Amino acid sequence: MNSILSYPERGPFGRADYRGNCSGYIVRDLIAQYTDQTKQVLVVDPMQGSGTSHDVCQFLNTQGHTIEYTGLDLNTGFNILKNEIRPKLTRPADLVFIHPPYHNMLRYSGTVWGSQRLPDDLSHCQSYPDFLSKLQLALQNAYRALRPGAYYCLLIGDLRKNGDYFHISSDIRQLAPGQLTDVIIKRQHNCVSDQTTYDKQKLIRIAHEYILTFRKLQNDNGAPLDATLTTSSRLQVLSNANWTSLTVTVLEKLGGRATLEQLCNAIERTESAGSRRPNWTTKMLACLNRHATLHDGFWIMKSN
Repeated sequence: MNSILSYPERGPFGRADYRGNCSGYIVRDLIAQYTDQTKQVLVVDPMQGSGTSHDVCQFLNTQGHTIEYTGLDLNTGFNILKNEIRPKLTRPADLVFIHPPYHNMLRYSGTVWGSQRLPDDLSHCQSYPDFLSKLQLALQNAYRALRPGAYYCLLIGDLRKNGDYFHISSDIRQLAPGQLTDVIIKRQHNCVSDQTTYDKQKLIRIAHEYILTFRKLQNDNGAPLDATLTTSSRLQVLSNANWTSLTVTVLEKLGGRATLEQLCNAIERTESAGSRRPNWTTKMLACLNRHATLHDGFWIMKSN
């Protein structure tokens, strides 16, 4: 592999008619690059969509590899924003591949699958900052599922809407947990947008995606949580995208169990809160009601 990739064919993996899926050769090559295939490898795809990653792992097993695979998705009942990945696994993962929606470029629940729009579907976020906040939360979940020293790979593309360019890969790179090790540019093929032109606006059609690879620190010790808290100044520029992820991160840092006073004190020490935001406690409580339960004066993180 090198930092520029092109896969003209998607291969015999997953459902070809499932919109937004990727070439299985991407998953194959990421497994080869980031895992030790002389040993049993656990690969996880928490947004498996049409099952491309599943089919790749099955194929590799027919070629003499020993790959254990766990695939999860909102369309089969797994909510990456509310359900932990790690309890679904037999052990910490060796590689997590995650290919989320590119904000609202393509709506999934209620369109690609199912009859209803689901509120925790990342393709139905109310705003771009809301999308970044939820994607950050999803990546934190993936990070927690990894063994130390292992990698997660994020396949993500940028978005243009009404002439505005959303540099998703750059924005989420500032917010993602772990050590960034590689940035790969992937050429897009066979896209619906291939026929789109912007002659009147003098805009160039987006024909690439990114694969961002992050490594889990060997000595975790809460470092990624600290790093997440320090991103708050960047998030202010992104219209406070991180209130959900910040609240969840602080509660995790406090052991998943804390009083409201302890939470307020911890959050107040970050740059996201303070006198410039008189309503920040309201935002925090709204997040707590979604992701924690109140028992005997303590907010306790929901397990699923």
